[in-house]
Amino acid sequence: MTIGDPSYNTRIELVYTTNPNTKLVDGDKGWLVRIDDLGSYHVKWDNDEEFPLIEGVDKWDVIDKD
Repeated sequence: MTIGDPSYNTRIELVYTTNPNTKLVDGDKGWLVRIDDLGSYHVKWDNDEEFPLIEGVDKWDVIDKD
């Protein structure tokens, strides 16, 4: 899912990730921190992990946008 105009007040809910290097599970929530030059969406998750999501590989929903 593309967030569109990146708002750093965007709340994200993870639908799934195939990356084995994270403890994230489906349904985890966090806040968008930044989008890097490669287009990765860096999220500060509620479990205090900061982990990027990759469009077309990972899936997430925007659940709140100020």
